[in-house]
Amino acid sequence: MREIGRNSTYAIDRIFYRDETTGEIISKALEQDVSAVLKRNQEMAAEFRPHQKGECRVVAEVPMSLYYKWLVEEGVPSFCGEDALEGLLMKKLADPQYKYVLTVPEDYRIMKNG
Repeated sequence: MREIGRNSTYAIDRIFYRDETTGEIISKALEQDVSAVLKRNQEMAAEFRPHQKGECRVVAEVPMSLYYKWLVEEGVPSFCGEDALEGLLMKKLADPQYKYVLTVPEDYRIMKNG
């Protein structure tokens, strides 16, 4: 087999191969290495200042592979409305099991506006 291309959609690599004998194209998805994202999240949480200027702040950076895992676990189609996706994210970010994606300290509450 010979590699014929790569695609890095949503930070998940996919490699395409062509079987030289049959002409069949085969794709292989590679797992996302999220270690750099999680390390950056820990650093941002450690550097957190509660009274920074501005109204908005990043509270989490969720690797796309984890985001898709959450969609599958909850049975939420990726093409659903923003309200359903926001509800899913708020639920998961409030879950202590996923505190490693937060860029703020654990005791900083994740709240929905409005």
